[in-house]
Amino acid sequence: MKKIATITFHWATNYGAVLQAWALQKHIENNGGDTEIIDYVPGLVWRLSKLTALKNRNLDFFKKERAIKRFRRAELKLSPRLSSNKALHKKCKNYDTVICGSDQVWNESFTVPPKFDSNCSYFLDFAGEARRIAYAASFGSTKIPENMKVIIRPHLEKFQKMSVRENTGKEILADMGFSATLVSDPTLLLEAKDYEGLLEGKTLPEAPRVFSYVLHGDKNTLDISRTVCEKVGQEGLVREGNCGIYEWLALERNSDFLVTNSFHGTVFALLFHTPFITATIKGSGMNDRIFTLLQAVGLEDRIIESGKNDKIDKLISAPIDWDAVDERIAELRRRSQEFLSDI
Repeated sequence: MKKIATITFHWATNYGAVLQAWALQKHIENNGGDTEIIDYVPGLVWRLSKLTALKNRNLDFFKKERAIKRFRRAELKLSPRLSSNKALHKKCKNYDTVICGSDQVWNESFTVPPKFDSNCSYFLDFAGEARRIAYAASFGSTKIPENMKVIIRPHLEKFQKMSVRENTGKEILADMGFSATLVSDPTLLLEAKDYEGLLEGKTLPEAPRVFSYVLHGDKNTLDISRTVCEKVGQEGLVREGNCGIYEWLALERNSDFLVTNSFHGTVFALLFHTPFITATIKGSGMNDRIFTLLQAVGLEDRIIESGKNDKIDKLISAPIDWDAVDERIAELRRRSQEFLSDI
């Protein structure tokens, strides 16, 4: 029996990147699919990330990576390790279907980096006769350059089905003449109980009243976190530190309030019914996925855009109609599962 393979950023030192890979794997298994994740770890990109961490003396990167690696080994069904596009062409010949996505697998900085040759691995240039599917793929940007369009067009033409997770991704493809379905991130294919199953029997951290999950050290989000802590009487920020994925999920689930600028931080607040504030990062092309998600569930008022922190008091006390949120997520989930149903 041939397998369904997925290729994604499961190797990234990021909770959401690894969890979305696990979620798609779990959904396919739940529906009777024989699946594995292609353990493609782009050698050059991975080495550069380590060198950058060493250059900046960012030892936390290595501690966090070690903690996340435990989850990958325990929970992800991985193929043998591959580190080049050439190896993908040589080794990936036994799949009936190959799915790329989710995460920013179509990001310009990876596909057409300024100092290296273009890389179309995540556009499935290696897939041969396998059926090619894009699930919740993301460009991580509101537009892409013309030279990238020229490079990726012949590969996109070979896809049987394409879906994206942001409105802007759908617009980019439409501008190129391709049709794509808007679907949810893979993490929303599952329910809270699926993630709670991962936590059974684990030693987990004590939950704070306010949990601050901030990417890129964004000052505005940190300022909002400190303000929320002051207003609820918590001394100091509780951040994720170098914890593993199980611990991070427990903090998302068990805290009384979350402040984040993370898309996946927001996703798990929704799933676990944790009241939250989501801050945007000024000038970032990655804010669109947050707007797309929260507009879809009717909670766009939980967003604080950079420099507009006057909503904090209101959002701390404002109730959230979780029943209504669950209904909207269920509809997103149904449409997304329908997209995947025939693979």
